[in-house]
Amino acid sequence: MRANSLQITATAISLLALSACGAGAPGSDTAVNPSTPSASGVVIAAMNNPLQRTPAGFYTIGQNTGDAHDYLHVRSDQVMAGATVSYEISTNDANQALLMSTAVASSTAPTMQFVSGDETDWYYENTWSKKEPTENHSHFLSVRVFKSTAIDRSVFDKNNPGSLLAVVHRLPVTSQEARFVSEYLWTFSMHNNTGHIVLNSFSDQATSSGVRHTIREAVYNPAAMQNNTCETVEVRDYHYDINSVNGGVQLSQSVHDQLRVRLDATAGYVACQ
Repeated sequence: MRANSLQITATAISLLALSACGAGAPGSDTAVNPSTPSASGVVIAAMNNPLQRTPAGFYTIGQNTGDAHDYLHVRSDQVMAGATVSYEISTNDANQALLMSTAVASSTAPTMQFVSGDETDWYYENTWSKKEPTENHSHFLSVRVFKSTAIDRSVFDKNNPGSLLAVVHRLPVTSQEARFVSEYLWTFSMHNNTGHIVLNSFSDQATSSGVRHTIREAVYNPAAMQNNTCETVEVRDYHYDINSVNGGVQLSQSVHDQLRVRLDATAGYVACQ
């Protein structure tokens, strides 16, 4: 995906499109209740700053250097002949991860040169780059493959998505790890797009089956507000429940609050009176 694109797919993301996002350190666990006037103002202020789709402390995929940097995950339908489902691949073999990443990079950006390989506890990452001849920056492509010992995404078919997002193998999962998994999966999902702004990311109390992390979003339709009409903005809670026994990551949602907002030509988004 190109760096200036507004559309973000479930397996690819551009760093320049998210250059205003917060740093990778943990953020505040304080929840916003938009039913109060001051909190409604927080929601509207966030809508008026659409490039800042996540709060400070939310997971970010890398440092903004001014270069174009795209991130991909290797999918089954890219490297497995006859694959009927499309899910993000996992392996515990760094060489296999490199081979699969090279195949994807070669088909995505065949003129790029290999730069480096790296890994974390959760994934392998291999990076390619090229200098854009007509632009004053380089273009980087990083291809990731999850580690099988950490997480399995074969349960989630991007062409037929369900509520089971992944299976985490790093058990037991701490609240900090639950936060990382939740924010990481959010970052590489269609939620990370226009009309979705994260207000809070916080750990709930442990559930009977495991650990819950909640990402609270303001969800709205920017196109519907272009004519200064009042539209409903929903504040939704997306709950990521990680089972303490089998590691399954289940996604559910609930509506936390609603408010009416319109787009003023001068002031931007404002509350409807």
